[in-house]
Amino acid sequence: MSTTRSTSDRGLRPQADRPPYTVVGGPRWDRIRKYPYGITFLVLARGDRLFRAGLLADLCARGTGETVWAEPAPASPDVEQLTRDFPDVRFLLLPPGCTPGEMINIGMAEARAPLVFCFWSDQRPSTFPPAAVAAVESMGAACVLPAA
Repeated sequence: MSTTRSTSDRGLRPQADRPPYTVVGGPRWDRIRKYPYGITFLVLARGDRLFRAGLLADLCARGTGETVWAEPAPASPDVEQLTRDFPDVRFLLLPPGCTPGEMINIGMAEARAPLVFCFWSDQRPSTFPPAAVAAVESMGAACVLPAA
């Protein structure tokens, strides 16, 4: 049994105890609709920066949801350029020592969709058509495993 408090439990964890972070880029929030997107792609940055632009271009071209990029400190020097190249992507600049669990919890709190698809930046989601988003919405949950 774990006794660690969850960073997503706002009732137990005081505001001053949460890790601070900065949000850079992204479109303005459409406050008329409760969920302006069907799904949020939450990308946890790790590893090589070589393929970041390609991954972001692929996710933006899908048009099935918003993209949130969680970048742990120290922030990569290419984040500023990526913000200009991909204006629809929101980048979360996280503090030093932020754990993967905290990255996920912060990303989930920033997501503007009822469904969140979380993966590492060195992984590639193969296909995620809009029909799959509708199917998951009707079921309420999904379990996705990487293909070998």
